[in-house]
Amino acid sequence: MIFCFPARPVAIVGLALTLLIAPACTTTPQPATATRTLQTLDYAGDQTALQALDHEIAAAGTDRGRLLGIGEQLMTLFSAPSTSSAARQAIGQRLGLLPASVVAKEANATLFVGMLTNEKQVNDARLALDGLPGPEVDTLYLRALARATGLPRLAVIQSIGNRRSNAAVGSLGGLLKSAEGDTAAAAAKALGQIGTPAALAALASAPDASSLNLLQAQLAAAAQLGAAQATPVYQDILSNTRAPAHLRAAAYRGLLIAEPALASARFVSALNGSDSVLKIVVLEAIASHPAKDLAPALISQLEQFDVATQQAVIAALVARDEAAVVPTLAHFAVNHPDAAVRAAAIVGLGRLPGTAENARLLAGVAAGRDVEEAKLARRSLSRLNGPGVDDVVIDGAKQGDQALRVVYLEQIAARNMAGAVPLLLATRPDPAPEVRSAALSSLAEIALATDQRTILEWTIAAIHPTEQARALRALASVTMRDPDALHRADAIIAAVDQSEPALALRLLPVLPRVGGAASAECAGRLALNSDAKLSSAAINTLSRWPDLHGLPALVQVAEKASLDAARATAVQAILRSLERTRELPASTLVATIDRVVPLSHDAAILDRLIYLLARTSSNEALALAQKLQTNPALSSVAGDATMAIRSNLAGKPTLRASGNERQISNMMDGRRWSSWSVPARADQWVEIDFKLTRPFRQIVLDNNAEISGSPVAYAVFVTDDLAQPGASRVTGAGKSGKTIIDLPVETRGRYVIIRHTADGGDEPWVINELVVD
Repeated sequence: MIFCFPARPVAIVGLALTLLIAPACTTTPQPATATRTLQTLDYAGDQTALQALDHEIAAAGTDRGRLLGIGEQLMTLFSAPSTSSAARQAIGQRLGLLPASVVAKEANATLFVGMLTNEKQVNDARLALDGLPGPEVDTLYLRALARATGLPRLAVIQSIGNRRSNAAVGSLGGLLKSAEGDTAAAAAKALGQIGTPAALAALASAPDASSLNLLQAQLAAAAQLGAAQATPVYQDILSNTRAPAHLRAAAYRGLLIAEPALASARFVSALNGSDSVLKIVVLEAIASHPAKDLAPALISQLEQFDVATQQAVIAALVARDEAAVVPTLAHFAVNHPDAAVRAAAIVGLGRLPGTAENARLLAGVAAGRDVEEAKLARRSLSRLNGPGVDDVVIDGAKQGDQALRVVYLEQIAARNMAGAVPLLLATRPDPAPEVRSAALSSLAEIALATDQRTILEWTIAAIHPTEQARALRALASVTMRDPDALHRADAIIAAVDQSEPALALRLLPVLPRVGGAASAECAGRLALNSDAKLSSAAINTLSRWPDLHGLPALVQVAEKASLDAARATAVQAILRSLERTRELPASTLVATIDRVVPLSHDAAILDRLIYLLARTSSNEALALAQKLQTNPALSSVAGDATMAIRSNLAGKPTLRASGNERQISNMMDGRRWSSWSVPARADQWVEIDFKLTRPFRQIVLDNNAEISGSPVAYAVFVTDDLAQPGASRVTGAGKSGKTIIDLPVETRGRYVIIRHTADGGDEPWVINELVVD
């Protein structure tokens, strides 16, 4: 392929760019030249041409000859009418990478000025020029400004402002008098960006120098000038009664920086004054202002401020990490007549460097009668750092006033003073139950697993109710810190097994907190105890067991109980546990029901128990249901379970809905944090196909405890024929969090349709989990 290069002499340009823009002169026509590839570029098309261009610019480096050649050829494409908008934009961006002397030379001036005054091309030209420094570009913009009108003029003014072109001040000053409000506002903003004394003078000489746009521009200009020139601007805006509050605030901020010697006096004056705008400005500035005399000035005047201002200044001085305010805060914390200021002082003390004296002060407040202040003081004391603070806590925990000892003992844990665990353990013989209870609270937080036996002995010996409760918590906490999950509860279990019923009853609550199979088996042994009170409590504990180990223990209790009442209670507990735990493996569910059914003669219990088989899709469940059908007393519910299991075995239910099909599977995915939602309108519906006819007893629309999202009103249809759904089986209104819908006896069908029957305004209808039993 033979290429023709430009005849006039130019610097040699690399082959890649020549391929992009040189006209082809091959002996045979080329239908798709590289030039056309770049000229017809679109935003989603082939980017090879641009990649070659970028490579060529990078290869040229600082070689002015090569850059000049690239610039000339790019300008040829830039000005060509056939160049696409995407290509012109891309070329403009690349021109902006070349030296200003290459792009903005006089030969290109007419083209650029023409583009800058053209509404369709002005932004392409700005892409090429805005990033280029130098007077050549500023001159182009000034020439365009003289000719441009409408939107192009606004764009040119914006570029001049962004470039901070001081040469344009005179022209922009003239535009401040423009009858076109947008033009005058743009000129004012640009002068503010330029920010020279000349620009500020132009703004001051405008016809309405106190207009909002001009005041904003004056502030912007003043921020770039020295204090001598900026201060009069700030003062004029402050004294201008027409100036908006936010501009007056900005002017006051400027004064605080421009005149640092007067800053502290201005802070105090504003805080003592009634101008809320200025007060907010100085309160925000306290934390970061560099004036060295600011904190002493504020502290000396703190009591003279109004109560709300005192609170805010205290918070600001604390944020400033101003240790000099600590003595004042200590005084305010106990002596100030206003509760809000006392509270601010108490909080502040905990965030500044502390002393032993302040530790004792905070402990005294914490031991006082004011509940809210006591809470704040405890938190502050827990954060307090400084020499002697830990020593005060240790010494106070050993002896002294009982109320103070309680505070110090609790602080041992709050301050994570693990080395003080022996001191806590040594508190056990103390005659005051409040002191012993406080020590146990801290042990629960910081004692180690190796302290388990000591705390177990304390728990067994505890007499006072509060002490007993705290001891159980501490015992459970230290036990759970033992990484040996299999054996960590051995000592507790042995103690429970050897205890009299009264003590075993008291120790029982620690077993579910520790959890595990061995603990559940221990609770099961307690459930078989001849002491009725202990047995009942143990069964109730197993029914609320936090893991799956409680269920087999309950089954053993039901099988071994010698008393009918204990057996019945255990069976009821088993039922509650099975109904509550849907994630139980099918094999465990089936085996449990098979063992428990012979143990009960309560028809209602057996009905609910056997119907739980309907939740499974296992052949073992089907076999058990069919076996139970042979018992006349159980045949009806076992038949229902059989139908449901066969439906489950036919496959997972198929869901359809009136909208949001993308999320519909979230309704039955077993994850409560995923959801399906649609606008709560009267025409929304959900349809579930269970493959085969089956019985239905209950539908649960779980909204994951959210207040909103439940159905406004609903109607439920159950049918074997979608074309003839018949009358609704039940209607009602949704409940916040979870809507439970009980269906009439003998409700059977293949399809369940839930219709939303009322409009809920802007609220959605949300289902996190749909459960059908």
